[in-house]
Amino acid sequence: MKKILTLVILVNIIFTACECSYQYDVYVKNSSSQELKISYFSKNDRLSSNEQTLTLKAGESQRIISSNDIRVPEGCSGIHPDHSKFVAEYITAINASGRESKLKWGDPSIKLQREDIQQGSFTMEFTNADF
Repeated sequence: MKKILTLVILVNIIFTACECSYQYDVYVKNSSSQELKISYFSKNDRLSSNEQTLTLKAGESQRIISSNDIRVPEGCSGIHPDHSKFVAEYITAINASGRESKLKWGDPSIKLQREDIQQGSFTMEFTNADF
């Protein structure tokens, strides 16, 4: 009986000690033939909580967000595409002609890759077809 009680207590400690927070990086890739102006805002970016803008030449890619630890309401569910809403408020791209991309932040086509147990990376790839 003592062994079972000890095992139950140990398992309880392990599960309560598990921190359910996630970290995400966000990359943007310009696969179009034009220079793009990327604007984005994240409350959870390690470097800045202000709106940021950068210019991305054709063929370039860059990490734009590296998040703090993000606790999600669902608890320990693993990295998930729905967590994008906690990572950034918006990410938009505008081409040299002034047209805004049809690819929006949170779109299911954005690639999510698992990097580690509680770390993932989103990649938004902008192509000519997006404009």
